[in-house]
Amino acid sequence: MGEILIPARYRNDRRSTQFYNSKACKNCVCKCMGSNVKTHEVSMPIKQFSKEYNIDGLKFKQITYIPDKQLLKKRKCISEHPFGVVKRCLDADYLLTKGFENVRCEMSLAYLVFNLKRAINLLGTKNLINQITMV
Repeated sequence: MGEILIPARYRNDRRSTQFYNSKACKNCVCKCMGSNVKTHEVSMPIKQFSKEYNIDGLKFKQITYIPDKQLLKKRKCISEHPFGVVKRCLDADYLLTKGFENVRCEMSLAYLVFNLKRAINLLGTKNLINQITMV
């Protein structure tokens, strides 16, 4: 709501800094958090944390991004097509996990299943089993 959040404390367990402004939240008309104070966490090393802040000269800047439409079309054709094909073939509407490692594992399994389905369709079940046992 246009108020400035103040650095409050450093959380070693999460390696992040918590910012809040209890005075602004108490007087806020929005009351988005009910009676609670709105906090915001930012990941940062402990060396960068400081409770000192200077509001003078602080400006808010809204960044607008104008995408290059030709580049977006090219990216969609190259990188998004395989994901769409796998999603369509396996009825995978969305990823079920969160986090880079878990998503990577889920996508690896999805591509393994997709490739096995393709191999079965191309070679047939008996021929595929014979090829696998020969190795």
